[in-house]
This record gives sequence, structure tokens and C-alpha cells, in this order.
Amino acid sequence: MLRHSYFHANLQRAAIVLLALGLTQRIQFLAREEERSRLESEGKSQFIAHVSHELRTPMNGVLGMPALLRDHLFEPKVFHYNNVIYQSGLALLSIINGVLDAATTDAPTPLAGQFEGVTPFDSSSEKPLTILVAEDNATNQLVVEKVVEKMGHSARIVSNGKEALNAITDNPDMFDLVLMDCEMPVMNGYTATIEIREYEPMNNRKPIPIVALTANAM
Repeated sequence: MLRHSYFHANLQRAAIVLLALGLTQRIQFLAREEERSRLESEGKSQFIAHVSHELRTPMNGVLGMPALLRDHLFEPKVFHYNNVIYQSGLALLSIINGVLDAATTDAPTPLAGQFEGVTPFDSSSEKPLTILVAEDNATNQLVVEKVVEKMGHSARIVSNGKEALNAITDNPDMFDLVLMDCEMPVMNGYTATIEIREYEPMNNRKPIPIVALTANAM
């Protein structure tokens, strides 16, 4: 009888141990699956952000240059041809946006929140502004520079976030506004914005307005 009770107790303990091991393995498996899913989602988000930037960046040039040419075209036929190019570019951009936005619905980019807290900019100001433009694409640099000049302001162009940060810290009173591209080599716009925001309170500087200049909306 004692031997039977001892065997039965050992059997119960063994069953509990096996159950605990099974639960532990299941929990570990679910944790690994959750981590794998998270990494896949982040990878997909970063890939979509990269593809979005690479597709939309040249479209800014395709649309921006015809828009600038309008003021220099006086022959109706040439003006019409230029307008056809512009409208075709808009149609293509709409298709690109639709495809990328549908993909982004399943994988929102985790970097978007980096621009939270950026100082709003009053675009109604009539004062000529000195604008720092951080943009690595040469065509977009030209388009933004000419648009800024057309609006009666002046632009200084830099090619990456590091140059933008240096321009701000070297000449903190020079600029009224920063147009910051998000995806750039050396230092991207998110990191540059964070470092500018860290620099300002440490040096008793008023936050300069920073506007995200992305390939999604330029």
C-alpha cells in the first residue's frame, strides 16, 4: 500500500514536471514567434520606406521641373507639351502612391514618430526667410531652391543631416526654417532633428521650425 502510494505520488510529480516543461517550451516557442514576427514587420516597414523614397524622389523632379518651366514657356504648343508631361507625372505618382500606401497599411514605418514635437511654422509670414534645405538628391535640390526663390526667400542647400546639424550649430541665428529630408546618407533627417532639438535647450536657443521634406510629400 505504501509502495503504491509512493509510486502514485512520483507519477503525479513526474506529470507535473512534464506539464511544466511543456508549458515552458510552448511559452518559449510563442516568444520566439512573436520576436520573429516583430523583426519581419520592422524589416518590411524599412523596405517599404526605402522603396517609397527611391520611387517618389525622382517623381519630385519629374513634377517639379515642368512646374518651374511654366513661367518660361510662351508658345502655346510648347506650354501644352509641358503640361502633358506634368499631368502624366501626376497620374504616375498617383499610381505609385496607391500601391505604396496599400503596402504601408500592413507595415507602418516606425520612424514617423521621430518628428513629433517639431515646432509649427507660420507660412503666412511675409518676411523674406533664410531657409536651410537638407536634401541629398541634386534634382530635388534644384527644384526646392527655385521654388523657395520664387516665393521671395533665400535657400542654403546641404546634402545630409550632418551638414544640416553643423549649419545650425555654426550659425544658430542665420536660419528661419529648416526643410529636412528624412532619408539621407551620412545622417538621416530623423537623427539630425533629434540632435538639433537636443542642442537647442543646452545652448538656450529657441527651437527652429523644422518641416519634414520627404519623397512622400514634397
